[in-house]
Amino acid sequence: MTPGSISSRVIDLNIDILLSELFGDMNVEKSNAQGNELKLIKESKVRKAVPVFEILAEYVDFRTTFLSLLAPVIKVLDESPSFSKIQQCEDLLSRLSTSLLRNKTVDGSQLLLFLYSITDRGIQMSSKVKINDEKE
Repeated sequence: MTPGSISSRVIDLNIDILLSELFGDMNVEKSNAQGNELKLIKESKVRKAVPVFEILAEYVDFRTTFLSLLAPVIKVLDESPSFSKIQQCEDLLSRLSTSLLRNKTVDGSQLLLFLYSITDRGIQMSSKVKINDEKE
């Protein structure tokens, strides 16, 4: 694979599965061929979502596709997540940033503009929340 070879269409097709593995319940009810006798089937304990996110971050076109990868994670953080979800997002974003450094489609000026916009948004959001977490 070459940097920039993963389109936003590929991300859109896979993002729901990745997010449900990270934050959802992976126990699935399955039925037999006749459609009856539903059974609860536990998924494997091995999680693949974070390594897949890393691969996607390394091979997306930063300018056109990276926000498609990042937007669902930001949405999770905007929905008043639990402490464990915040920790999972923090770990995921850390690993995404490491993969992004290996992405050849990222140049310094684009990255600085992106970081500024994220920081600016965070400052604006934090100024709306009082110290005791009550919104103004």
